[in-house]
Amino acid sequence: MRPAEWKEGAPADYRALARRLNQRIYETFWDEEAKLCHNLATGGGASQLGNALAILCGAVEGEEALGLCERLRTDKTLTEVSLSMLCFKYDAWLKVDRERYAPVILEDIRRIYAPMAEYGGTTVWETEAGASDFDNAGSLCHGWSAMPVYYYHILLGRADGSGQSDKATE
Repeated sequence: MRPAEWKEGAPADYRALARRLNQRIYETFWDEEAKLCHNLATGGGASQLGNALAILCGAVEGEEALGLCERLRTDKTLTEVSLSMLCFKYDAWLKVDRERYAPVILEDIRRIYAPMAEYGGTTVWETEAGASDFDNAGSLCHGWSAMPVYYYHILLGRADGSGQSDKATE
């Protein structure tokens, strides 16, 4: 459907297109035996990012999504997400089971970002390796890696992670 043909029913049309696209993604990339989405239609490797996106778009749902979330947490054969892409893994976990995965996300944030704070950093790094990454050209100041503030806010109600209310009335 071309934009000039869009009419009042466009939102319903988008939902129908999304369902068809998700079905096609599932048919093309889902491996029933491995219980995950491969990076390529021909098989091959699999990644945390590709599988998180499959959950977020709705191509993988229900029990399959729950099992996939566990794989995102434990399967070391999946290519890991970079710090800039952690939000997709975290959001997939929250979409599938917020109660189960909120503490997992908070612990993952502590594991990844505590070394930066312990090093004395006042900013967040581009990668967990810090300055030594990319032949000693790693950036020590990357805004995309500041997303822990967002997750502390939505999971604990406060940007500093203390869990204390920041409402002036309390």
